[in-house]
Amino acid sequence: MNPANKLAGRNNVRLPPEVNRVLFVRNLPFKITTEEIYEVFGKYGPIRQIRVGNATDTRGTAFVVYEDIFDAKNACEHLQGFNILGRYLIVLYYQQNKITKKMNLQKKEEEIKEMKATVGIGEPVQWFNVVLDTGSSDFWVVSNDCHTTEYCRRHQKFQSKHSGTYRVQNPPQSLQIRYGTGSIDARMGRDTLTIGNMTLKDQSIADAIELSSEFKDLPIDGILGLGFSKLSKSNIYKPTLVENMVSQNLIDRAVFGIYTQPAGAEIDFGGTDPTRYKDQIVYAPVIGNGYWSTKMTKSSFGNTTTGSRSIILDTGTTLLIATPEDAKQIHGTIKGAVSNKDGSYAIPCHLKGNLPDLELTVNGHLLSVPSDDYILLSMEDESMCLSGISGQNINKPNHWILGDVFLKAYYTVFDTQNKRLGFAKSITDPMLSIEQYDL
Repeated sequence: MNPANKLAGRNNVRLPPEVNRVLFVRNLPFKITTEEIYEVFGKYGPIRQIRVGNATDTRGTAFVVYEDIFDAKNACEHLQGFNILGRYLIVLYYQQNKITKKMNLQKKEEEIKEMKATVGIGEPVQWFNVVLDTGSSDFWVVSNDCHTTEYCRRHQKFQSKHSGTYRVQNPPQSLQIRYGTGSIDARMGRDTLTIGNMTLKDQSIADAIELSSEFKDLPIDGILGLGFSKLSKSNIYKPTLVENMVSQNLIDRAVFGIYTQPAGAEIDFGGTDPTRYKDQIVYAPVIGNGYWSTKMTKSSFGNTTTGSRSIILDTGTTLLIATPEDAKQIHGTIKGAVSNKDGSYAIPCHLKGNLPDLELTVNGHLLSVPSDDYILLSMEDESMCLSGISGQNINKPNHWILGDVFLKAYYTVFDTQNKRLGFAKSITDPMLSIEQYDL
């Protein structure tokens, strides 16, 4: 057959929606090697990557990434139940979640992961990718009337005139937000919001008519704040997203739980998912004004200990940010750790899994973050890795910000109704333990 005809035939094939190039393989022999997996799966076509699970709860699993989706389909069909050393394979297509963490690069190639969701606005629905941010309270997307054309053109833009349910805030209100990096100017309105399988009416929404340059290359169309109403930068009171869900009888309780892993994340509105955590959830009261914040009695790392600090849980932050003094003290006990002179540190990669846990005492409960979670990607020197613990001066003294580094270790409950935070040790999901692929 002419290769061109073969390709044309493939292009006319309608594949089931679950089919993609990444296979998740279960029930492998524990001691199987990457080479042995390649020998079996490589018969069906070129393979881009194989990742074998080595942790206690991922042993016997692997991800096989094909170059071609049809090769992956053939392998999945032919290797289902295949016998390797007396074990019968279970081969599945890797399913990405609607709420995911993507990676983009900043200075020093720092690993940046943001929890993103696809949400719909208006009727008929217009779809947008937004960051879910517990460190803010307002919801905005890029407007079709955005003035800073250079920074707006790469984003999906909200066309309020095309929505039959949109209405301008009366009296008219503007919204200006200054984030740690970047700022927006927007106008307030209200419209229908579709998130997951829920549709909320009369949700407060701002469409941004000006963006700062920091948003130019970010693969997002806006930010959906999940903080308390007091964090809002608008002059009018508006209920939070989960409070709106309760008032419209979409959920029973104003609470949400967040589960995050290296390749994906989930958010549970109205309750928690017990399949995602171990043991009982332990709680601590929210303190302060607006942030998801509580008190840490002390932190311990090896033989070093810090005193009482306030901690803020923030899905919009990648690292665990300590005070500069605390970060210096922690890294001073790690042999070979070096300061990057900007608050971040580098740690020898071979120490991953061999360093003490970072232990936080919160409301009498011990929360520990292992080095597998706080030692991140390799830097330009492949022998050195980025530390997930950074020292930064933030506006609030004696505060730590617990971002993705901490959230990977703990299923975290944000209880608006009872003004408390909950923590339970996360269960590793091998389906969410590898990088995202463009499938």
